Amino acid sequence: MKSEIDHHIEVAECPELAFDWENLYLSCHDCNRKKLPNKAMPVSDCLDPCDISEKPADHLTFESHCIRARANSSKGDGTIKKYKLNRPELNYARLKWVKNFERFLRKLRERQIQDKGRELTLDEKEAIHTFKAPDHAFSLMFSVYLSDVKT
Repeated sequence: MKSEIDHHIEVAECPELAFDWENLYLSCHDCNRKKLPNKAMPVSDCLDPCDISEKPADHLTFESHCIRARANSSKGDGTIKKYKLNRPELNYARLKWVKNFERFLRKLRERQIQDKGRELTLDEKEAIHTFKAPDHAFSLMFSVYLSDVKT
């Protein structure tokens, strides 16, 4: 996916924040182009990608590859709507990554069975955790998936 820098608060709305570091974030090119303008849905109704104190996993979750607002979170719902995070092409891309992840886990499990049920090695655990690394595609989805699993 092609990435670009976006403004959380649009330049047209607040030109003095155009070069403010706290107002810039990395965005998927398509998400940036397809998002609703702040006039249609204000950023105050959404998660702020520039605010490290906000935890996206508190507001967003996944059912298989489909994104949902967690516990009817209005910020989660607003974020999904503003950035159109439930677009068919995003759901399809997430589904492909879920399938890759499942294949990866199946191979690990097969190795464990061959080795008479041994525990995961440190390298194997680290490999699992790469899926939730910030620079990995759909890292939030994998963070949510792995949050309830001991690895």
